[in-house]
Amino acid sequence: MSDMQMPSRQPLGVGAIIGESFSIMFGHFGAVLAVSFLPVLIGLIPSMLLGVWIAPRITQTGVDAGFWVGIALSTVIQLVLTAIMLALVVRLAYDAKLDRRPQPARYIAPAIRAAIPLTLINLVVFLLFGLGWILFFVPGLWVAAVFCVTAPVLVIEGAGFSAMSRSVALTKGYRWPIVGTLILVFLCMLLMAVAVGFVAGVVAGANMVATIISVLINLIGSSLQFGFAGIAVALIYARLREIKEGIGLDEIVSVFD
Repeated sequence: MSDMQMPSRQPLGVGAIIGESFSIMFGHFGAVLAVSFLPVLIGLIPSMLLGVWIAPRITQTGVDAGFWVGIALSTVIQLVLTAIMLALVVRLAYDAKLDRRPQPARYIAPAIRAAIPLTLINLVVFLLFGLGWILFFVPGLWVAAVFCVTAPVLVIEGAGFSAMSRSVALTKGYRWPIVGTLILVFLCMLLMAVAVGFVAGVVAGANMVATIISVLINLIGSSLQFGFAGIAVALIYARLREIKEGIGLDEIVSVFD
């Protein structure tokens, strides 16, 4: 009988992904803020307007149809803007990882092209995640891991709606490590939110200028949190392709050239 053993499976490298996500975020702080701040800011305006629309429709007797219309519109707007931001951050993450100068202006057109299919995919994933979370939070995390890399698949490979099945294939065998990575990403975002909230609270005051500065700090904090998450997802995708297909990052980003 042969003593030859099957090669052990390569690790995902959770710690390296988290560490490199922070490195890219802080190393390219201005660029990360540039691609993530605008979608967050744009999303704030319709959310505020819809809030004005929704609030009067909440009464002691219940809510009317306008309430649910407002909620639906708010959700769609946020999904579209999240899709655009993810597409922007994916491109930035790979340029930064290859030590190429990030060029946010070049990312806009591809991000807009990917926005509609990515929004629809995100909606489906959001519904599946919500269903899994209602049943029990572990299935929700599993769904998040299964479809974790749909955004980079769509942006990099132009896979369209087949990005979901492609994500299923890429994440197979690595879903629990991905769950662990996503939990760590969430905890990092939570710590960032606490720190930003503390600073914003210290700055906030009775005058208008202090209030505006406090709101701006919170917006910057939210932008960096979403940017960090997008970078982590991009790095998970790159690592999975390296492990499963032997494709390096330079080959992945060659589609941009």
